[in-house]
Amino acid sequence: GSKASGAFILTASHNPGGPHE
Repeated sequence: GSKASGAFILTASHNPGGPHE
């Protein structure tokens, strides 16, 4: 879904370490 993708991208942007730590 677009919403899930958006959240994933936002998370990656907020976390310099990566989308999944």
